[in-house]
Amino acid sequence: MPRQKTARSDRSRVQLSRERFSRSLVEQHLEELSWLYDQRIYLLEDGQRSWLDVAGNEQRFSNHLRSLSLLGDKATRHCLELASNEDPGSVHAAVGLLCIRENFGLLDRLFRALDWNDEDLARAAFGALKHTCPESLKTSLQAWTVPGCRVPASELAVVCGYRRWGLNGLRGLKERSITPGFAWAVGRCAATGYYDILRRISADQDAILGLEVAIALLRCGQSDQLSGLIDKLSKEDWPRLVVGLCCDPRLYEKLIDSVSADPGLEGLRALGLVGEPRAVDCLIEGLTRLELAGTAAEALHLMTGADLKEEVPVPQELDEEVEEENKDDQEIVPTQATSHDEPVEQSIEMWERISRDPRVWQGWWKANQRHFHSGLRYRYGVSCSPAELVRTLEDPDSPVWARRYTYEELVIRYRADLAFETDYLVTEQHTAISNYRRWHRAHHQTFAPGKWYLYGKPV
Repeated sequence: MPRQKTARSDRSRVQLSRERFSRSLVEQHLEELSWLYDQRIYLLEDGQRSWLDVAGNEQRFSNHLRSLSLLGDKATRHCLELASNEDPGSVHAAVGLLCIRENFGLLDRLFRALDWNDEDLARAAFGALKHTCPESLKTSLQAWTVPGCRVPASELAVVCGYRRWGLNGLRGLKERSITPGFAWAVGRCAATGYYDILRRISADQDAILGLEVAIALLRCGQSDQLSGLIDKLSKEDWPRLVVGLCCDPRLYEKLIDSVSADPGLEGLRALGLVGEPRAVDCLIEGLTRLELAGTAAEALHLMTGADLKEEVPVPQELDEEVEEENKDDQEIVPTQATSHDEPVEQSIEMWERISRDPRVWQGWWKANQRHFHSGLRYRYGVSCSPAELVRTLEDPDSPVWARRYTYEELVIRYRADLAFETDYLVTEQHTAISNYRRWHRAHHQTFAPGKWYLYGKPV
């Protein structure tokens, strides 16, 4: 008997040791996943970063999540316990894990318990659904759209739009609760059942909702809304971007006049996307205004391809980890002296950006203007075509806004409606860009470089 008790005791200790080790592994993976989530958000929002710079982060996140999924059901439940309302990163990881394991029961429990008034939590939870939810759970997600469920149906629509699943089966969406994200999803899914709702709310909405509604309708072939937007060109900035995505040469005259009279960020972006050279003077003028200079410089580069760069100090609020990462590239410069007049050295990191000096751009334009012809569209200094738009998607130096609205151009001007988003995982973006290259090879003879198109037809 004593030997049997000893054996049972040994087995219990071994089992307990294994459970502790498993819990420790879960905690380590979850801590790393939470940190990687926060880092990815930082990298995506950092205007100095290329879209390719998050690839390593995403690969590490995927490896940790896969390793966590191999630890079994007990580890999954422990991960769910640790997914605190205080930490969006752990919620993001837990949702991703439950999606990989296709465990809708636990996923449902987590979603019904979350505080949806916390925007950071909502972003983390639905962000994980966008990237990891398998299509096998699509039908199960509809359970969250029944009356009385607190899970925001409009955010579920964003997930369906992101995955191009369509919006059929979603319930609980009322006209007064339509969000910019839902309007965006209608455009992605070409959800015809919601067109009338978007038309009714598009007239007098705030800029963010108005922009998403207008682009969604344009993607779906509803260009007759433009007559209402033309009247707003002189009063608001956001309609100019919509017009820039689809205008013909005559409507372009109204666009450039409105931006010249009262420049704004969206108007400058519209001029850069259209790429008609008469806008150059207006864009150079935008360089003289501090709040517009960065966008004006990006728009000029997008149109002309001019490689005009300048070096400026990196802003001091950089994250400490990023400073540590780049310390080997920092330049050492002398600063103020000490009380003993001994020079003190301080490291200042410099970064390169498109020149914002109006004189530099004026000089370049004077020397190169003869290469650009009025009435034609240009991208990177050559006649604009789908090939150059695909290049914009692929270019590591393209700003986020240029990549996002170039994709809209491909859909609206050329009817090239393939799945792509600027916040796809890097591997998914590479796949999407490859699909666009194949599309271009099949259609390159259809479109004349420099000409204006709408829905695949010349205008």
